[in-house]
Amino acid sequence: MSTEPKVSEYAQMKLRLSPELKALIDDAAKASNRTLNAEIIARLETTFKGGMVGCGFNESRMREMLREELREALFWGGDTNTIKHDS
Repeated sequence: MSTEPKVSEYAQMKLRLSPELKALIDDAAKASNRTLNAEIIARLETTFKGGMVGCGFNESRMREMLREELREALFWGGDTNTIKHDS
């Protein structure tokens, strides 16, 4: 037997969105082949899990990618010793 609550037990909420934000969510839902509701839920769940946000990379991966890009850019014309590292 499933431990998931029935859809009828889910909380229902009214939500006010700016037309611009609604359009962005609509576009994202279409791109991911989800309903508007499913898109909002997926994004909220991802946010609370501390996982991927927006583009699909978590914060530590984004930091590492930026450091790699900076190292490469500095290699061609700067000082790589100026890059600070998080610990």
